[in-house]
Amino acid sequence: MPQWPQLVELTLPAVTPLVDAYLPNSPSQVYEKLQQIELSITDSAFQGVLHGDLSQGNIYLTNDKKVGLIDWEFAAIGDVRWDLAALAVEHALSRTEFSELLEQYCQVANYNCHLFLSEAEYWLVYYWLVTMDWSVQNEFKTLDYRNLTQDMKSIIQQF
Repeated sequence: MPQWPQLVELTLPAVTPLVDAYLPNSPSQVYEKLQQIELSITDSAFQGVLHGDLSQGNIYLTNDKKVGLIDWEFAAIGDVRWDLAALAVEHALSRTEFSELLEQYCQVANYNCHLFLSEAEYWLVYYWLVTMDWSVQNEFKTLDYRNLTQDMKSIIQQF
């Protein structure tokens, strides 16, 4: 019988230096909210298996509308809102589309929707910060996360 790899807990870079670098002069509540998310990555009520890289090249749709995922090298255990935020950023979902995705996921998973939705946009900002940093560090130009800076600033104004 094949041996399955051991999944590890999701680990992410510290949020404070990311906010300092990519959303400078943010209000203190932005730091506080994102630090709460950072602390809850592996200790939330919404743990699950994460793909970890839901970019367009890793999602396939067949002619009969079946979805397939490839490239599981970043799979981990963590808060499922990380992968949902990844879908939103990587596929340029509008905030309305992101909200609809979250609501549908919440209902299907039978989660406490109020709690699940209350922190979802924080996950969106955290994901963007991590990917923005990755793209800068790796001089990645295929998808320019810098184009989303104004969207993230408008989201954090609501924190």
